[in-house]
Amino acid sequence: MEFFQPIEKIAQTIKGLPENEWTFEYRMSAGGECQRKMEFDQIRGITQPDISVMIKTMSGTYLHEMWQHIMVAALGDDFQSAESEVELEFPTKDGMKKVMGHPDGVIGSLGAIWELKTVTDATFQMIGNNDDPIQAHYEQANLYAHALGLDKIWFQYFNRNSGASMYIMRPASIDLAVLTLKKFGNVYDNVKAGVVSPRTYTNPEDSPCWFCSHKEHCYEGYEKEVGDMTSVSLDTSKFEELYRDAKFYWHNRKERLDAEKREAEFRKRIGEQMIRMGHNGVTIGEYAATLKLGKNKNPIVTVKEAK
Repeated sequence: MEFFQPIEKIAQTIKGLPENEWTFEYRMSAGGECQRKMEFDQIRGITQPDISVMIKTMSGTYLHEMWQHIMVAALGDDFQSAESEVELEFPTKDGMKKVMGHPDGVIGSLGAIWELKTVTDATFQMIGNNDDPIQAHYEQANLYAHALGLDKIWFQYFNRNSGASMYIMRPASIDLAVLTLKKFGNVYDNVKAGVVSPRTYTNPEDSPCWFCSHKEHCYEGYEKEVGDMTSVSLDTSKFEELYRDAKFYWHNRKERLDAEKREAEFRKRIGEQMIRMGHNGVTIGEYAATLKLGKNKNPIVTVKEAK
């Protein structure tokens, strides 16, 4: 038991750090969040994350500090690190309320906000393929630009896995800033009235719902509301393991870093379970998996969109 005492002390220390006391505040950094989530955060309370999420958040803070030092060294007086917070006002039924924010920095020669985001390799690749910043990041940085009277945003996406960076310049939008501030006002008024707004999204398995702590509560009655997204041709109450593996496989396939290796592993697992259960085909949502036996009775699973 003595071996585990240092681990327990480390965990308790991490949980006790001030930066890991998660509470809701009207901050510009929340500008891109789902309105319904912000309302749930206040009405139902924020679920404290596990230690891995805390560490991930802390590492992002340290990487921001590192890059700010680099920017100062590289650009000198052309780079201005935000020493104080900026503020805007949003309209509510109780009058105007303030929302504060702390931009990462300003590059004078560009007349642009510098917005740094540290991301995983999968997210980095997605942004590169789309050649566009994530919308939530854009809404957040756009508020900083609006508060400082700047008309451009220079995004730097830093890949935590590879150390690579990607840079994207986008114009700021006054119209979007007005809409985002109005969203804060709607949240304030709804929370005061004890109600939540209609759900913005329709699929709990898609971003930005992946990591939301209110997802299960938010999507209660989902199947009846927008159609059964998890229908299968088998009785899933009897084949729970097969269904769970298959569902996990489909909703994570695009995010795997080692796609080929893990895809083969999951195909094998699904195939082995179909053999064990005496099935040579199964439909999972919009996809159909079929099983054939190759040499030495090795399972070969083929997957395609269901007709």
